[in-house]
Order: sequence, then structure tokens, then C-alpha cells
Amino acid sequence: MSDSTAILTELRQMTETREKDLLRQEKPVIGWCCSYVPIEILESADLVPFRVLPSPPVEMGDAYLNPNFCPYVRAIMGEGLVGRYPFLSGLIVVNTCDGMRRLYDGWSYFQDLPFLHLMDLPRITTPAGLRRFTEEIENLAERVFSHFGAAPTGETTKACFEMSNKTHRLMHQIQDLAIQGRLGLPASGLIELFKAGGILPRSQFHLLLERVAQSRVGRYDQTGTPVLLTGAMLENTVIPTMVEESGGRVVLHDLCVSGRQPEELVSLTEDPLTALARHYLLRPPCARMQETERRIDYILGLIRQGRVRGVIYYVLKFCDTFLYEAPVLRKKLDQLGIPMLTIESEYRQGRGGGVQTRIQAFMEMLNGSGTSSPIDQTEASRPGEIGRS
Repeated sequence: MSDSTAILTELRQMTETREKDLLRQEKPVIGWCCSYVPIEILESADLVPFRVLPSPPVEMGDAYLNPNFCPYVRAIMGEGLVGRYPFLSGLIVVNTCDGMRRLYDGWSYFQDLPFLHLMDLPRITTPAGLRRFTEEIENLAERVFSHFGAAPTGETTKACFEMSNKTHRLMHQIQDLAIQGRLGLPASGLIELFKAGGILPRSQFHLLLERVAQSRVGRYDQTGTPVLLTGAMLENTVIPTMVEESGGRVVLHDLCVSGRQPEELVSLTEDPLTALARHYLLRPPCARMQETERRIDYILGLIRQGRVRGVIYYVLKFCDTFLYEAPVLRKKLDQLGIPMLTIESEYRQGRGGGVQTRIQAFMEMLNGSGTSSPIDQTEASRPGEIGRS
């Protein structure tokens, strides 16, 4: 067994037993559903953050929420109704879409949680947006500290920020190694690893990241056609596996659960709440944000970085924000001669024959279209609007 295979085996064992471990956890466990939640606030209050990633399908949610809502939202609702998360002392929801707002309403009415919070997220990264998000983080911190009786010191907060920065440094290091073909993991394993960051304690996660970074001697086969996988909530690793089986290689991924890492670390010198607001708001944007051009520029930068020859755009059914973005991105990629395959799917595990056929056809088309990425390597991308002088 190679070192990378052993790491993945250990990772799966950790994630499979994590919820049982949380039942024995003495500290309060707080669930969160969106990567814009500043979990450093929870950590500074000596709470345990836990990313809620439901196992599909849970039909119970369809009886309480509109069946035309995002299936990820319905799955969270369903798992809550059947008692999947007895270890949770609270849940933080972000108003990223109407479905998430209705999830907050549903949990408020049907779930007996000691702590429930709806967090507002600005759609813009202007100075006004930064001030607004700073206020939201301050409101979250006041509620968390008051409810759980926490009074973190400046040193405690700084230590949490340093741990967070270590996480992002390691993840960026691993992603760079993957692009260079010096990592002993396929994309499916890398996505699985990064997803675990929202479930495992930071100390365990850091040990796994460090082992993966050091296991690059057994490099993974890098001969497949380079593809970018982007989109929303990817519930499993079936799609990157299908790409690999069809002669391709997901060289970069940009998803709600993995790959969309903040480019700016949390500042240790400015006001802590402002530092957190800047760190999260300036992260590579998702489709929910208003600045579509900034997001497309970010995706084009990934394409240049990975010399990508095709893009697979994954979106869940009824996810309006990403479905609205898809044609805009496709138009831009068509202008650059970069093929894009859109896959719209339910939040379900397993292999779909139709999806597999489409991926195979897409990869056959890419493999017969040339040997290099058609994108102009000199095209510049724009930075975020909030910068430091």
C-alpha cells in the first residue's frame, strides 16, 4: 500500500467515526453550512465547528420544504428531522439563497436547538460591503460569546488566527504540488481530503495535510488531459473519478466544499473582526456574489495556471445562483475556444450512466482537439476591489 493510499484510508476512517466522537465531545458543537462562516469565532470561544454535509438522499426534507428548493438544503432539513445530528448545540446559516433562508426558518420551527443564527452576507466586496460584513461578524461574535459564556483574550484570538493561516498555507502548498504533478493523489482524493477540513479538528487535519505534502515521491499519473472542475456543492468524488477513467485529469477544482481557498491570510495586526471580514469577503467568490466578472476572471486564472483544455461545470438542480452564472461563463469560454460541459444533478451518491456517457464524450472531444490550452496565457486578471495600498 502506497503512503498516499494509506493516508486516504486513514482519512476515511477518521471522517466515518467523527460523528460518534462528537457525541462524546464535552465542548459544544456548532454546525455550519457555508464556507463564508468565520469559524475562527467559534474556535476562539472554545467551541467545535462542524460542517454539515448530509448523506443523500433524505426524503423527509421534501415534506417540509418546497421540492423545487436546492436538494442540498432539503437534505440538511431531512437529516435534522430524522435526528442525524444529536451532538449539535447550534447551527449557523448564511443567507446565500432563498433555500438557505427557508432552511433557517425550518430549523427554527422544527428543531429544538439551543443556538441558531442567520448570518447576512453582502454580495459585493466594496468598502461598504466590508463594513457591513464586519458588523455581521461582530453580531455573530456577540451572540456566540454571550450564549456560551465565552470571553476570549487577544492571545486566544491570535492563536486561532495563526492556526487558520497554517491550514490555508498547507492547502495552497498541496494544491501547487498537484498542479506541478508532484503529488501522490488523484483529484478525487484531493477533494476528499479538503472536504474533511470542515469535519476534523484542525490538529488532525494539519497532520494529514503535512503527510500528504511529504508523500509526493509516489507521484500520481499526470498524463491525462487537464480539466477544471468548477461549480457548487459536489456531494461525492464520482465525477473526477469518471474524468480520470475517461483519459482526463482534474488538475484544479473550484467548488463550495473544496478548492476555493482564501488567497489572503487573516491579518494578525489589524482589528480582528475587520481582519476576518476581509479574509472571508475577499476569498475567490462563489456564484452568489454580485461580481460575476471577478469570479470569471478568477476561473480564467485557474485555467491559465493549470493549462486547462476544458471546463466541467457542476451544479445541483434548482441552484439558481450557479444556473444563472453558467451561460455567462460559457459565453466567455466560447470566445476563448475553451469547451465547457455543464452537469446538472440531484444531491445523490452513485454513478449515473447518463453523466458518465456525457463525460466520456466530452473527454473524447478534448483529446481530439489538440495538445495545448487555447486560452491566451497573457490575459491579465483583475484583483478584488478591496486591496491594501
